[in-house]
Amino acid sequence: MNVELMNKLRLSLDMRIALLEAPDASYKESLGAENAEPFTEMDAGTYDFVLLFAKDIASLNEHAPKALKAVKKDGLLWICYPKGTSKIRTDINRDRGWKAVRDEGWEGVSLVSVDDTWSAMRFRPVGAVQTSARAKRAADAVREAGTGAAKELVVPDDVKAALAARPEAESFFAGLAPSHRKEYIRWINEAKQEVTRAKRIGDMTAKLAQQLKRPSDKPQA
Repeated sequence: MNVELMNKLRLSLDMRIALLEAPDASYKESLGAENAEPFTEMDAGTYDFVLLFAKDIASLNEHAPKALKAVKKDGLLWICYPKGTSKIRTDINRDRGWKAVRDEGWEGVSLVSVDDTWSAMRFRPVGAVQTSARAKRAADAVREAGTGAAKELVVPDDVKAALAARPEAESFFAGLAPSHRKEYIRWINEAKQEVTRAKRIGDMTAKLAQQLKRPSDKPQA
């Protein structure tokens, strides 16, 4: 069982899991899903966690409808696709190839790396994304206002999780001047789309790992 991967995917052992089109059995083992049952139409809408592997657009078009049927209304839906650096020939990436999912009213909200071959994008219904994003921004604003007198920086939970996954970035961020830390957090919070936000968080941890003090800084050649 790969606890780090399970945490990335927000998977817990008490969830009902549907693992679709996995390339081999190692992914079942990594996710503690060795006993996961094959999805059937009778089980539609009953899975807490659905993970689909799609090697290309044709594969996504074929299997996405099944994944969308499987996941519960408030469940987690992840779709894995090959990284550009993998040896799998593909025509899908972070920015293209998702029409079959988006046409059904689902939107990508976050990205994680599964391993050297696969990335995973999490999808939620568009209405849920907008409601959740508004609620989170409002909560963050209230927390910031409440701690304004103490000048305490509020680091969003998704940023905290990304930093925790890269200790060198987390350490460098903690040592930055308050103005530089605020600049990074402001840059993240100004993203209007959830996918843009997820990309900026990934860029943020990469920049911090390279000891860049501001989001606008570029690595020296």
